[in-house]
Amino acid sequence: MSAELFPKGAAIIAGGSGGIGRGICECLAEQGSDVAILYRSKEGPAQDLVVALQAKGVKAQAWKVDLQEAAAVASVMAEAAEAFGRIHTAVYAAGPAITINFLSRIPPEEFARIVSADVLACYNFVHAALAPIKAGGGGALIGITTNQLERPDLRGSMSSIPKAAVDKMFQLATRLASIPTAMSGLPAAITTLNYLKQIVVTKGLSPRFAKLVDDIRPNLGNGDR
Repeated sequence: MSAELFPKGAAIIAGGSGGIGRGICECLAEQGSDVAILYRSKEGPAQDLVVALQAKGVKAQAWKVDLQEAAAVASVMAEAAEAFGRIHTAVYAAGPAITINFLSRIPPEEFARIVSADVLACYNFVHAALAPIKAGGGGALIGITTNQLERPDLRGSMSSIPKAAVDKMFQLATRLASIPTAMSGLPAAITTLNYLKQIVVTKGLSPRFAKLVDDIRPNLGNGDR
């Protein structure tokens, strides 16, 4: 891995034990970045991933945390920053299991559950990540969203509505933080990977990140949902 892509320190991945999250973690490790993994319930896969990443020659550690708990997220973020010396990248690749149905058929309590487990969870993650990233001199904030933002399905409202908020949150956070290498939310579906590559190039980021996106392709599966 070229040191030009990542500085010293770690990338922290929320939802790292899921299919998409794991693929991102593996690609980051293959490019030479240390990796901090946040997971909610998949302890076995998370610890297996730590071993797999360490075998690639990087440092890796996993933390169990409920992203809906702001104090817990802030504590884990501080621990990760101390353990790795710096957080240079924060990736939100998490999200709850969702109900596929028309919005008119989603009960209010189910709507509240999904919004809390995605939008509030993302806010807590971004809020906690901003300070250590800025303290390290800047870095990247990346939010994995959904192709529902581009091609909405009437029964996919519980995917598109929370992820639209996640996308906007990353747009605002990166501007407020003045992080030069940051990007806003990225659609995560396999069918949009070419679109991801275009976003990376048009936003002026290193072309090598486009290769990283291509490298993720074989590892993509279901997210930590």
